[in-house]
Amino acid sequence: MCLEIARSSRTEDARPIRIVVIECEPVLLQRLAVLREEISDFELVGAATTPVDGIAIASALRPDVVLVDNLLPDCDGIQLCDQLQSQLPAASIIILSVDTSDEVILRAVESGACGLITKTAPDHAVVDAILRAGEGEFLLPRSVTLRLFRKERDLRRAEVNPSRSDR
Repeated sequence: MCLEIARSSRTEDARPIRIVVIECEPVLLQRLAVLREEISDFELVGAATTPVDGIAIASALRPDVVLVDNLLPDCDGIQLCDQLQSQLPAASIIILSVDTSDEVILRAVESGACGLITKTAPDHAVVDAILRAGEGEFLLPRSVTLRLFRKERDLRRAEVNPSRSDR
């Protein structure tokens, strides 16, 4: 049922969302391959297991969405997000992580990700995240959204009235 809800927001003539996955474990790739057979809204166009290969593949294929493991060899996904954003400013980046704390999500967004999804998320949640990211949406829990707005508000207040920044 959730898969049908996620699919209903896209028109039949919309081109599939192109995805590159940068993930050191094959489990997500296998899940996406199975889901791809059931859902025509996305297309897995490339995959890599290292940050260097991920940047090269994503740069060459220009996907709409990049799913990035936060625990890659030699680099965490959030650090890689900065590099991907500089080379693929139009792509939406989703961090895959076991840690979904507000702090990690906030770091991911500050590095250019549109959000974060847990690696153990059910299939319908993964599909929904891909479709929403492909449409340019942010994938943020309310608590993180509030923290981001408060942080921005406090920065603006500090610019206007530097003495208030000590409070």
